[in-house]
Amino acid sequence: MTKILDMGSPGAVGSGARRWLADVVVTPKPGVNDPEGETIRGGLRSLGFGVDEVRAGRFIRLVVAASDLAEAERSVTSMCEQLLANPVIQTYSITIVEDERAGTGPTGG
Repeated sequence: MTKILDMGSPGAVGSGARRWLADVVVTPKPGVNDPEGETIRGGLRSLGFGVDEVRAGRFIRLVVAASDLAEAERSVTSMCEQLLANPVIQTYSITIVEDERAGTGPTGG
């Protein structure tokens, strides 16, 4: 698992909580069969691209409320371990930045 954490710009939302954008990428572990990746690799090679390996996965963007970066990281990690990734066959990476859009739109007040 890889975690890339960046404080980003400040943006407060009600009662001390701030909004954080968390990007989660879930991919098959090395050595786990990846038929979707193999299909993409074959298609790219047939188009003339010199691709040796493709691993296909999922991208998930979450907006979470947390008082600080550490709380946001704990929350998103827990989501990954409980639902978003299967730890037996998948790995995940997390990137978290403070939501610069806080205070705008329907969820920002």
